[in-house]
Amino acid sequence: MAAGGENVKLEFSDQDKIYLYLSLGLGFLAIVMGYVFQKQVLAKSTGNDAMREVAKAIEAGALAYLAQQRKLMGIFVILLAVGLYFLYQGQFGQNVGTGVAVCFVLGVLASYGAGYLGMVTAVRGNVRTAAAALISKKEALESAFRSGAVAGMYTVGLGLIGAT
Repeated sequence: MAAGGENVKLEFSDQDKIYLYLSLGLGFLAIVMGYVFQKQVLAKSTGNDAMREVAKAIEAGALAYLAQQRKLMGIFVILLAVGLYFLYQGQFGQNVGTGVAVCFVLGVLASYGAGYLGMVTAVRGNVRTAAAALISKKEALESAFRSGAVAGMYTVGLGLIGAT
């Protein structure tokens, strides 16, 4: 019906609202867990001076990559957002066009934020995992798992919040 030009009004039942609130709550819980995992990883030892020196160079490279990605993708995202605005504005009006463009940009920012936090934590977690491996396999595995889980938790959390 929406494609035929009819106004569609979403009406949620009480049960639907429960699922929406549950989704929203789980999204925030995932972000909290990502933060907890991130703090646990960053609290670990960074090892000796040689390990820290290598980790510093890797982190500088990762941050340079993210900065370059942000510059290039920023132009592309702006162009797409403007294109989406005009595409939807012409067909469904200014409010819908603006809403689609804004939601697109918010989705990109959420995705980039999750990727940024995940990469920074993974890079910083690498040296901590290597240092933990000198102590025990168990600590190294926990460090590696939590480093990787940060990106997953932020991605899932921001995705659920955005979809809700």
